[in-house]
Amino acid sequence: MNRAEPILLIERAVPEDVDALMMLWRRSVDATHLHFISSKELDSLTPAVRDYLQTGQTEFWVLRDTKKLAGFMGLNSGKLESLFVAPEYFRKGFGRKLVNHAIRLSEVLLVDVNEENASAIAFYESCGFVRTGRSELDAQGNHHPLIHMKREPGDSSGTLPERRSSHQAPEIRTDILTGRQCIVAPDRASRPAAFTPDPPLIRIGANGDLQDPFAEGNEHETPGERFALRSAGSTPNMPGWTLRVVPNRYPAVVPEEEFQSKSNGPSTNDFQFFPVQHAIGEHDVVIECADSRSHWSELSHEEATAVFSAWRTRIRQLVAGGQFQSLSVFRNEGFSAGASLSHCHSQIVAHRELTPLDRIRHQRQLDYRATTSHQVPVDDRAKPPADLAGALLEAEVRDNVRIVSTSQHFVAHCPFASRSAYHVRIVPRDGIPWTYADVADEAISELAALTKMIVQRWTDALGSCPSFNMLLPHSRLDRPAQFRWMLELIPRTGRIAGLELLSDLDVVTVSPENAAKSLATV
Repeated sequence: MNRAEPILLIERAVPEDVDALMMLWRRSVDATHLHFISSKELDSLTPAVRDYLQTGQTEFWVLRDTKKLAGFMGLNSGKLESLFVAPEYFRKGFGRKLVNHAIRLSEVLLVDVNEENASAIAFYESCGFVRTGRSELDAQGNHHPLIHMKREPGDSSGTLPERRSSHQAPEIRTDILTGRQCIVAPDRASRPAAFTPDPPLIRIGANGDLQDPFAEGNEHETPGERFALRSAGSTPNMPGWTLRVVPNRYPAVVPEEEFQSKSNGPSTNDFQFFPVQHAIGEHDVVIECADSRSHWSELSHEEATAVFSAWRTRIRQLVAGGQFQSLSVFRNEGFSAGASLSHCHSQIVAHRELTPLDRIRHQRQLDYRATTSHQVPVDDRAKPPADLAGALLEAEVRDNVRIVSTSQHFVAHCPFASRSAYHVRIVPRDGIPWTYADVADEAISELAALTKMIVQRWTDALGSCPSFNMLLPHSRLDRPAQFRWMLELIPRTGRIAGLELLSDLDVVTVSPENAAKSLATV
């Protein structure tokens, strides 16, 4: 049975709508503006917004889905003064419906858009608006530059084509690198609160001061640094640094010698039913900046490059030690991604034993090599061994339906069996060393630029940057590399619930093909 289409109604707002319009305005700007306007600044704007909604000088029109308020706009003498859509209606064509109504009321339309709100500018450009100028200050006199835009009848007169929803049948897909499966189910994006902003991670002390154990001046709150980038003449574990690598105060694994001073938990002699072993390794934190910035997007290209270079330095040290097999390098940004502190940081975990997923990656690589070895001509057997990740990359490039961006050394694409909506995988091209410790400075710099671009494109496509995980799948450390490393950027655009826990299937609400198209064109 077909899903019933929503009953949409656009009508003039009435005074009784003001409270609902205020609530919708705040929810909308919280979802789209917090990367350039603080919550405190929005709080200060609230009285002015209420006054604006009550003046009577502007015509306000509301868009209702059945009886629920989905969006509204303010129109004043051909100027589109405001347009806001509730977050649960983002990317469903509701903003375009309001613009269409404005076109019917006024052939020539003007609009001012925050320059920092790139997704809004792209939206209006897609609706036929062109840029006509720029102001350094916004209407309140704050330093938020405005882009002035105009839409005239011309060749684009008439209303815009409505975005049609396409109900793609759910599919189960498999990632051949790991065997993990996902369900691509775009209709689930329409669930209430499918995309929900995260709470902030900033900690405020009793005296009102920001609590940040990673900030410069708080070196005593972390274990002693393993290494750091610091100014000449500065002292280890003292101010004067730009990046530090320190042991994690709350480690997931610990060196073997530490087990002598720790209790072993519940004792059991029945290993068949209660298998257990020590979690041996080293767990580090890479503190990526000295001040209290929270987002990868806030780091400069040079700072992001320094982070990737620090990963390389620490991996070289771990390889040289010869004690570890597996490597877990990752970065959690935001509450939903598992971060407990807002300060920009990443983590490096070296494991004495192979982790389960590393074991699977290696076995699937060996199986692929075994099935393809007999197909290699004798003259070609001096070439590098068959590489499953490389073969998959070649197939993605041939298909060219999930490619987001390409560069000299890398290809960024949305994996066929993504872990989440807008998941991006950055894969090194042939010629880049398979072990991250051997990657050259030029490629490290290019990788930093590519990751910053992807994060910005998430922001442009989604209205704000979601929480995300940055992962570095890597071949085992104790042998020559068996497969190429890669970088996974996995936004937390949904939440893990019962289906995922019971089935071990990731549920993806935007198909990788549509996600790649969106990210490649924003």
